[in-house]
Amino acid sequence: MRAFARRALTGTAAALVIGALAGCSAPTGSDDRGLTVLSLQERVYTVSTQIAEGDTAEAAESLEDLEQLVGFSSARGTLSAAEADEIRAAIDDLRSALG
Repeated sequence: MRAFARRALTGTAAALVIGALAGCSAPTGSDDRGLTVLSLQERVYTVSTQIAEGDTAEAAESLEDLEQLVGFSSARGTLSAAEADEIRAAIDDLRSALG
């Protein structure tokens, strides 16, 4: 049952972030913001997959990397405060799934 709950939680967290960021612009040319959003979407999906597959050590490391990227992107202005908050909330959910 715990594995099912973990998969459900990670899937929910990933869906929330991807859904929240889906309205952001797609990358064109040197659109750093769009590239950042796509990169973060991919990273959230990767972490949720790692957790669902039980690769908790790799998922924990990926979460640290993701959190640093969110901070860097936010400071650089390629990620809005609202987007950063959404991703940080998903990071918290994913950390909870790690147990």
